Amino acid sequence: MRNFSALLDACVLFPTSLSDTLLTTAYKGLYRVHFSIQIVDEAVRNRVKRGKMSQASADKFKVALFDAFPQSLVEAPKNLENKVENHPKDRHVLVSAVHVKVDIIVTSNLKHFPESSLLPWDIEAMHPDDFLIYLCARHGDDVLYDVLTKQISKYKKPPYTYIEFLSQFQKQFSSRMLNYTLNS
Repeated sequence: MRNFSALLDACVLFPTSLSDTLLTTAYKGLYRVHFSIQIVDEAVRNRVKRGKMSQASADKFKVALFDAFPQSLVEAPKNLENKVENHPKDRHVLVSAVHVKVDIIVTSNLKHFPESSLLPWDIEAMHPDDFLIYLCARHGDDVLYDVLTKQISKYKKPPYTYIEFLSQFQKQFSSRMLNYTLNS
């Protein structure tokens, strides 16, 4: 089974627990992850702006991210932006995806990536919830369960059970992932 690639949009790198899950599954080799400096900067800038992390923590996060995934950084040429037809604010995302020929763009902002804008490039946009379910289908439920269980063990205040964690973070993992997990 060929290992596929996915580009993570800023909106899925912004929520800490979702970002942790997506990056950990990539680190475990479930898929090849990609992102651009512009995408990472947008996610980190919003974390700082909304008080989710300090600027010092943001800088450390970026260094750690680039160190953990040195082959993942995309530097897409600007001249491609006039060749894509998705929402203007997210053209840099599609350009990055096209440049490295990813299979999937993982985004919560699906309306900025209409199917008609992706078809010429053979790229699919997928909600993070659906993406995680897709990973389960490809690699087995146990793989994601192990990732989430290790992630959950980091939370001490308050401690969470597996189901409590998914329920607490339903905005990120939504009901589809929770229902999938409960029924598998």
